[in-house]
Amino acid sequence: MDKNFVSRFFSFSVGSYANILIGFIFIPIITRVLTPEAFGKVSMFLLALNVLLLFVTLGMDQGYVRFFNTEKTENRGMLLFKCMQLPIILYFIVSIGLYIFRNEVSLLLFEEVNLKIINVLIVTLFFFLLNRFFTLSMQMEERSLQYSLMQFATKFFDLVFFLI
Repeated sequence: MDKNFVSRFFSFSVGSYANILIGFIFIPIITRVLTPEAFGKVSMFLLALNVLLLFVTLGMDQGYVRFFNTEKTENRGMLLFKCMQLPIILYFIVSIGLYIFRNEVSLLLFEEVNLKIINVLIVTLFFFLLNRFFTLSMQMEERSLQYSLMQFATKFFDLVFFLI
């Protein structure tokens, strides 16, 4: 097996190992700090966020990966732009819908009307959308150190948000 392949494979997995370590350290802290009700609300928030992200991307992220290597290097930025157009448009449509039906969505997800959480959901969805495409770009361009750092930063900020 090629040593270069193994080292590249390991360098991409460093972020995953760091995420496992962060989870191992913070899980006991989170279970002590949060009540089961608060933990359930955070879980519902993350579930809604991930479902909305799947809907908003409509597989365009996978299309980006599919066509990345077939595009010339100088055209890859345009490919990213084209693949992000529809998800950005859908993001704005979903955000408007979430804002119009904020009371109903809040009651459905959290069994209380909390407009701040809906606003945070809208903003977080945008950053998750950007994060999805940018991490795919790093992966496809084989920038393993940046990819691992991005994975670590994402997990770290997730935990900070989780505690806040």
